[in-house]
Amino acid sequence: MSNAPSTQDLAALCSSRGRIMTKLERAIKEAEQLPSDLREQLGEKLLHYIHKYLALRDDIDAGLRELDAGEGRDGNDVFAALKSTYGA
Repeated sequence: MSNAPSTQDLAALCSSRGRIMTKLERAIKEAEQLPSDLREQLGEKLLHYIHKYLALRDDIDAGLRELDAGEGRDGNDVFAALKSTYGA
């Protein structure tokens, strides 16, 4: 048995502190009403989405650091390569 507080406990704690529940907290509370297998599928999909989002954010941050360091390619060269590749 887990020692982690239930969603109901967390919701009560949030409301007892006068804080409005976030959409994520509400979604988790409602998801607890779903059958176990659906909760697992939902959790898996949510984790996949979160990991994709974090990877994209990291890629964007790395690209911005490269641009700030002067390592970026000239935009005209990029567009010329795209035009030759895709015939636009």
